[in-house]
Amino acid sequence: MFKWLDKLLDKIEASNETYVGIAISDKKRREEDIERTAREMLEGKWGNKQTVRHNLTQAGYNYFEIAKKAKELEGKK
Repeated sequence: MFKWLDKLLDKIEASNETYVGIAISDKKRREEDIERTAREMLEGKWGNKQTVRHNLTQAGYNYFEIAKKAKELEGKK
């Protein structure tokens, strides 16, 4: 009935699919970054027990999130 409306709705739907795809890939990248940083933490690359929290926080990471993942990874060994 309204061809222009159908075209508009198709464009909106295609646009939303693109944004969802970006959000999923961003989430996956973030999870990979957390895991990589947690592995580095376990290897001592972020400092010793006294400095690791400060170093991660200064670099913009959530220390508790990284520590949780590191504990998870330690349990898998």
